[in-house]
Amino acid sequence: MKMASSANTEACYVALLGLAENFRTSNPPNIKLCIHCLQSILTLQLAPKIETRTRVQLGNILIAHTKNTDLAISNLEKAWELACNTRDVDDVKFESASVLAQIYEQQTQYELAKPLLQTALDMSQQSPYWHCRILFQLSQLHAIERDFPSAVRLLTTGIEVAGKSRSEYTKLLFLLSRGMLLLIDKKTGDVHETLTTVSSLIDTYNGPTIQKESLKVFFLILQVCHYLMAGQVRSSLIDTYNGPTIQKESLKVFFLILQVCHYLMAGQVKSVKPALKNLQQIIQTITQLHTDEDEN
Repeated sequence: MKMASSANTEACYVALLGLAENFRTSNPPNIKLCIHCLQSILTLQLAPKIETRTRVQLGNILIAHTKNTDLAISNLEKAWELACNTRDVDDVKFESASVLAQIYEQQTQYELAKPLLQTALDMSQQSPYWHCRILFQLSQLHAIERDFPSAVRLLTTGIEVAGKSRSEYTKLLFLLSRGMLLLIDKKTGDVHETLTTVSSLIDTYNGPTIQKESLKVFFLILQVCHYLMAGQVRSSLIDTYNGPTIQKESLKVFFLILQVCHYLMAGQVKSVKPALKNLQQIIQTITQLHTDEDEN
């Protein structure tokens, strides 16, 4: 009898889950019925792992498609509670913590988000992907609160973790993020050291072209900001950049905006005019590039 009951429960779960996905992906989506199906699943006698997964799915859909943040938080908090009571190290456990922390952050409830992420960080050491993701997320919270030393320490840990996992792209993202925070914190010497390290690593990076070019753009933005803060306003860095035209022109816009701000803050109003003229020309160039893409 118990086996028949268990089989019926599993059949109901599969059917409701299939219906929920069908309502979610239909055109147009029927989110209300999708939510009803997921909520119906929670009325069944489920294994903790399945309930955890369902509550995370429900929380994500509520956040993405409704304004019922309280219900989303309630489901995600329950999912995290259930996940903490199991020894499984899986994506659902860390996803519940990450999404819940994002909501706390949006509500500026940093005192709830930080310990949550710290606990998830301690649990995720055997899962490099989630360990790195949570390191980024926790360092961002510290940076928002302008606790740059703590944020930098977490990013430094991320550099070591990514290195051990042989993920060069992730390692470079941690390095560049650390350089950005050091720049904000005006640690000029440390910024120069980080940029020097990153420069050689990007040159030898053999990953996909789009990743390499994105890393170069991130690097060049930091380098331009670094030179501006040091009073060395240089555009030659961008002039020698050999990436896609649209990226090069976008970098020029970013540089010129920084240059205008730099001149205005220094009281050099006369120097602003040629920079603004160049900025206008480059914006026209970018507009034309986008127009050509649309026509093609």
